[in-house]
Amino acid sequence: MGYESLLQKRTNLISNLYGATMQKNMGQKDRAVRAFIGVILLMYGIIFQNLIGAVGLIPLVTAIIGYCPLYEVLGVTSNRYAD
Repeated sequence: MGYESLLQKRTNLISNLYGATMQKNMGQKDRAVRAFIGVILLMYGIIFQNLIGAVGLIPLVTAIIGYCPLYEVLGVTSNRYAD
């Protein structure tokens, strides 16, 4: 089973859970930056026992799923392969 088919299965599962079709609207660089920022914020929250770390979940989750709801609202995409 290839990487793309695993990604498609994950996207289909998430879409079925939310009852909507979520098309990827984030490119690889955008996802990498968000993941990095998310991990840094989570580490900060753990080290300093601060709730700021919880904010790190937002960029981390959006990086993992490749979809940003705010981009959808604004009509923006950083995914060069978007239709």
